[in-house]
Amino acid sequence: MGYDIQSFDPDGKPRRIEVKTTRFGLMTPFFASANEVETSKRFAGEYHLYRLFKFEKDPKLFIVNGALSDRFKLKPTQFQVRIG
Repeated sequence: MGYDIQSFDPDGKPRRIEVKTTRFGLMTPFFASANEVETSKRFAGEYHLYRLFKFEKDPKLFIVNGALSDRFKLKPTQFQVRIG
């Protein structure tokens, strides 16, 4: 689907939530699939990233709304290679 949770705001507007978790700090890079990036663009007004960090010892959360490509620096890390 490109997100983990389908929810709703108090006014009934859809909220599509992607959760990314790390036991490390706030600035730890994380991976997003091409589908997650595209879904965040398609549903930018409804898409929310919930970033959990320091999960094991002192959990913290921040929430970012909108397309991932508008809010973060994205770096391609994989390519699909086909023979032929």
